[in-house]
Amino acid sequence: MCDEEASIEQNEDDQSDKEQSISLLHLPIEIFLHVCSFLDAETLMHNLSLVCKQFYQILNDNSFWKMRISQIFPNTGYPILPPVTCVISAEDDELFWKLSCVAIEKQTSLWKNENSMEKLSLTNVQYSTIDGLLLMHDGKICISGARDRSLVCWSLPIEENDHVQRTCIDFAHNGWIWDLTAIDNMVYSCSWDQNVKAWTLTPTGLVHFKTYKMYMTTKLVISTALIMERLSEEGMRFFFIK
Repeated sequence: MCDEEASIEQNEDDQSDKEQSISLLHLPIEIFLHVCSFLDAETLMHNLSLVCKQFYQILNDNSFWKMRISQIFPNTGYPILPPVTCVISAEDDELFWKLSCVAIEKQTSLWKNENSMEKLSLTNVQYSTIDGLLLMHDGKICISGARDRSLVCWSLPIEENDHVQRTCIDFAHNGWIWDLTAIDNMVYSCSWDQNVKAWTLTPTGLVHFKTYKMYMTTKLVISTALIMERLSEEGMRFFFIK
């Protein structure tokens, strides 16, 4: 009899514990989203969203990722072009906001962590403000474009005792060089001279390949075969590379 009573009490205690226990599944969505705010985007995308259908549906909402981006950059708009891939697939388009948020948070984290940075000073070549800066080939090559119209290709040191090597094109444009981007070994520069120029990266530096006549160009965003230019009058223009 005592054993039966003890068993009943144990079952009641177990049932009480189950009733009192709570998991993420039982949280109101506002509380769940607050918990998510303490986790990085990559963990949410690749781990938490795969736990169950409920989490997936919540974290598959683009408004959630837009909100996270706006919290990092409260005074800017959203990205325009889809993720840079060889072919923009339907899956990439569906994942656009998630991938954008993951990339933004990664870059923000890297720039906040000074211990992860290697500091290097490159001087005595361009005497004016440098607006365009581009790292290539895993940080081994640096391209810089300045308001003095010069375009410099720097070969950065790999070992501690290596010397910085550089080649300079003094008048790469007829105006300030405003932005740089690249596809593989093809570097693109834009300037107030209303030109976008393509340069081939060679072992001896940059070689001019082609000039695209544009309107007043201020910024470049590039995909595999598509360049977007932002114009000074707040317009945008797209052109395909052939």
